[in-house]
Amino acid sequence: MSIRILVFIAVLVGLHPYGWAQQMWEFSNGRITLKQSLSNSSISTFKLNDHPLNPLGWSLPMHRMPKTHLEAGPFQGHFMALGHWGLPAAGEQAAGLVLYGELNTTPWTVSSESGDPELGWETTLICDPPHERLLVSRSYRLFPERSVVQVSERVENRLPIGRPIQWLQHPTIGAPFLSKALRVDANVAWGFHNLGPFREDDWLQTESQLFDWPSGISGPDTFNLRRTMPTGTTQLFTFAFEDSVKWGWVTAANPEQGLLLGYLFDPIEYPWVHFWYSMQDDTLEARAFEFSQVGISEPLETLVGVDSRIRGRASFEWLDAGASITKGYWMFLMPIDSTFQHVEEVQLDGQHLELTIQTTRGLCKTRL
Repeated sequence: MSIRILVFIAVLVGLHPYGWAQQMWEFSNGRITLKQSLSNSSISTFKLNDHPLNPLGWSLPMHRMPKTHLEAGPFQGHFMALGHWGLPAAGEQAAGLVLYGELNTTPWTVSSESGDPELGWETTLICDPPHERLLVSRSYRLFPERSVVQVSERVENRLPIGRPIQWLQHPTIGAPFLSKALRVDANVAWGFHNLGPFREDDWLQTESQLFDWPSGISGPDTFNLRRTMPTGTTQLFTFAFEDSVKWGWVTAANPEQGLLLGYLFDPIEYPWVHFWYSMQDDTLEARAFEFSQVGISEPLETLVGVDSRIRGRASFEWLDAGASITKGYWMFLMPIDSTFQHVEEVQLDGQHLELTIQTTRGLCKTRL
């Protein structure tokens, strides 16, 4: 029998240096549990009910969070950037806009719940930021006894003027799921070294600096992005898909932990994937695979003034006054064992995901 519970969790001032409090919404069936913060956009928990590990257990320490976000809690697990990737312009900051968008500092509320034990359940959460006026409706669909969640997000521009927007999903993993045994697979094709959303990227030269997956070239160093290893400094590599790809996918698998986490999405909606290695004190503290319609990390005011497309792929889209855009993705979990080697393919067949996995015993197919 499935359970839907709204859970309130408070972190007491005496136990936390910044004294933030957070409400969590929980969604569970007999197979998996998902939790989202109602203080920001973070999906902080996504786990198998019979496995102790939460692969989205990473959280940015509060002392490294922007002061504008202290009351809403940290970036954690899978969070979003909406409106702009990185910092808004100086005038926008003065007007109240914040890093990664106000959906990370504005409360979310449960709008509707529906479903039944045979077909599954759907819950919609909404967030209406006061300054940006980008109304976000996020719907989760959970199926009976399956370890997949279908997510649909609708963003409506409630301003009386049209505007460019950027839209990025930021699934982030840390220890213990993050270890040298972690293997990341994806069906991306070509990419470039990205300086990130806080510095200007040398984007004018990227056409001549492209390389193929799974290589990540940073100066004299070349990294195998399928592997998990220290990279010396924080690194960000941005990749795109071939035009013929119907579904984009990324998986992170740790055979030692016996768990695989994955995402599947439409590459037209999310044409870019950023692979982030976060280093702190010579230690790899986090990895992320950020699927997005943002490729170039220049500020929006720069991108709208020039042709910044790479092989026809832009880094923003236009949202007219009163208009809306809907995007979606699937997130999934599955247990694995020591015979796992890598994921060959992920496809969507109706309402089911089909994974082709290379093991030491050969190829095997799994239907979720």
